[in-house]
Amino acid sequence: MNAQEIIKKIDEIKTALQEQEFAKTAQAHIPFEQCGAHITAKRKTAKLTQKSLAALAGVSYGTIQKIERGDENVSVANLLKVLNCLGIKVYIK
Repeated sequence: MNAQEIIKKIDEIKTALQEQEFAKTAQAHIPFEQCGAHITAKRKTAKLTQKSLAALAGVSYGTIQKIERGDENVSVANLLKVLNCLGIKVYIK
């Protein structure tokens, strides 16, 4: 095996490992309909009020209320701010 073949094989292994890691994470996916309840549970586990989460995320209190009740009329930017504060990762495939 020459150097180029070794590098190609290493890249294939890296890709396979990344796909396996993604598959493990993706198995714990939450359907959109359940996102609000999941966010509420995470917030409560972190012992945050809706107002304190809003302040941490830099969004309005009303935005937190909309997100937690599953209102679809929330900007992606605001949703990502809230998810980031709660340590929730989002994967788009």
